[in-house]
Amino acid sequence: MGLAAHAGRPSAASYIASMTEDQARQVLLLQAQESAGDTPTWQPADRSWATRQTVATVGEQATPETFVVARAALALQRLLPRDPAAQRWLGRRAWHPAWVALALLLGLMAGLAVDQLGPPQRVNLLAPAVWVLVAWNLLVYAALLLPLKLQGVRGWLSRWALRGHEHVAVAWARHAAPLTGARLALVLHAAAATLALGLVAGLYLRGLVLDYRAGWQSTFATADQVQTALRWLLAPASAITGIAVPDVAPLRVGPGADATASAAPWIHLLAATLLLAVVLPRSLLAWRAGVRATKLTQRFPLPLDTPYFEALHPLMRPGLPPTVRLLWLNLVEATADGPPVRLFDTLIERDIHAVQTLLRSEEGDTLQLHPVPAGVEGALVPAAAAPWWQTWWPAGATLKSPLARLRDDTDAVLLLTRPGAAEPAWLAALDRPALATHHARHFNAANLTLAIAGDFEPAAVLEIIREKFAGLPVGDRWTAPASQLAPGSNLTRHLPKKQAVLAIGFPGSTISGADRHALAMIQEYASDMAGPLFSRIREELGLAYQVGATQFLGYDAGLFSFYLATSPSQADFARSELLAEIAKIAAHGIPTEAFERVRSTVLSGLAIQQQSPASIARHVALDLLFGHPADQHRRLPEAYKALTASAVAETAHRIFSVIPTVVMVLPED
Repeated sequence: MGLAAHAGRPSAASYIASMTEDQARQVLLLQAQESAGDTPTWQPADRSWATRQTVATVGEQATPETFVVARAALALQRLLPRDPAAQRWLGRRAWHPAWVALALLLGLMAGLAVDQLGPPQRVNLLAPAVWVLVAWNLLVYAALLLPLKLQGVRGWLSRWALRGHEHVAVAWARHAAPLTGARLALVLHAAAATLALGLVAGLYLRGLVLDYRAGWQSTFATADQVQTALRWLLAPASAITGIAVPDVAPLRVGPGADATASAAPWIHLLAATLLLAVVLPRSLLAWRAGVRATKLTQRFPLPLDTPYFEALHPLMRPGLPPTVRLLWLNLVEATADGPPVRLFDTLIERDIHAVQTLLRSEEGDTLQLHPVPAGVEGALVPAAAAPWWQTWWPAGATLKSPLARLRDDTDAVLLLTRPGAAEPAWLAALDRPALATHHARHFNAANLTLAIAGDFEPAAVLEIIREKFAGLPVGDRWTAPASQLAPGSNLTRHLPKKQAVLAIGFPGSTISGADRHALAMIQEYASDMAGPLFSRIREELGLAYQVGATQFLGYDAGLFSFYLATSPSQADFARSELLAEIAKIAAHGIPTEAFERVRSTVLSGLAIQQQSPASIARHVALDLLFGHPADQHRRLPEAYKALTASAVAETAHRIFSVIPTVVMVLPED
């Protein structure tokens, strides 16, 4: 007997966020704080609060980047007043642009100070200061071409610059190594360029007020050897300036003798050599390092596919749904002495008839066990010709086959079987080819909306799109089936849960409805920690573990619901209190004293959602998909600014005065 899993669930892809340096420092500071475990300054309740408030601000569909940036900014508002060390670390700047100016100034002064080119008023053609500087820079260029790893040096510099908060300093050193290296390269290249520039300036400044003579001395080198070496070394400068390298034989100076030839052509050649070999390359390298540092400052890469980030909330795993649905298929005969099947401390019967929740995390991740639905066994039988009356049947009412529904509702199959046992025929129909066929009916050009945001060349991007999407089938555009609204009712369900969950739903707005902005204001007001539900039901009465409101905008109908989680013994009391608070909102809307605060929160959430090119592209794609103008998302702030308290109150009265649908989920016992 064995268990076999037939998986159809995608794996999470690597995700590297792009944010500003300041945002990355905030995110890493919060990560270091939460990775250190429970501390007096940051408790699990604070962590849950930060996650809950961030989701309420950015929404369940926010990108991982938007979520972590907003969560860090929100959490630090509470953490920093409690933790002076974290406040000092965040306030300490690891970089200042004035460092580049200081490097330029020091390099120039050092170059001007180097005047020992030989004896007084003599230019030694074999002057060590010039040729040592050239040789050193050539060695640096050679080293840059080699794959040397400087992460250790960069990490040490990052930790030194931001010392004082050990955990976050180590994390910052690791992630900021490319940025630190770019800034270090900028300073060093700038200093080297101005050092050579100062040396050139010194040559000419001294030549203006002093009569310099050129000569050379050597114990071992002959005139021919020196001539050959200088002609080779000064060849680029000679080609640029048009000055030929003079004959060096007459310039040899004996012991105690003075040089007599003018140093002017030699100063021009040496200066041109320094400009070509040092100033120009170092300036280009400094410019390149500055561009890279600026880019990394504005688009700091931070991997978000680590266990810490993925555990924050299900939306941090965009490739994975928060609920994993396992189809339970038991092919083993029931015997009296057979061992029971237990999964995650849950006893599983041979045949289950309802969905069982095996695991549930605090962040909402759920592992469910589903029974085999009725009708699957006959799903592979060829269907008879459709009767004539089906042509009159509304398109939206067409029902999927049990097998098609099973494909949509299953992530993996948990099969309990014996070696060599035959599997049912319908199980093979759940394989990837069948799933691909199902998806092909929906993923086609007719259903595609593509939006691109950022800095790009339109012509080049269009060419890429044509190439990548050329093979996409045209297909038929999907039409949303008509919604069938049920009148208000009361439903109670008993599930394997330890707490009671209450949801009170009202018909809401469509994706294009005029009420959607007013309802978004009410959603923020009802979900805010300073709002009536949290203040009255959770804080004052202590009835709920969590309480809030949410809305779903559909094609032709919507849903606005209030929800809470409480203990089963207080479920009825919590229900009456929640209905009472809803009645107050229906009667008065949002109070005048809270209206502007709620509007500011909504507008700040919109601003956060539209920060990155990825978020902008997502908004444009959704706007076009739902038939809105491409810039609809940019009009949202004005729509919210135009709302008045009386207009929101009218919407609340109209929406929440109807009979709602009340759903109560209670424990099985």
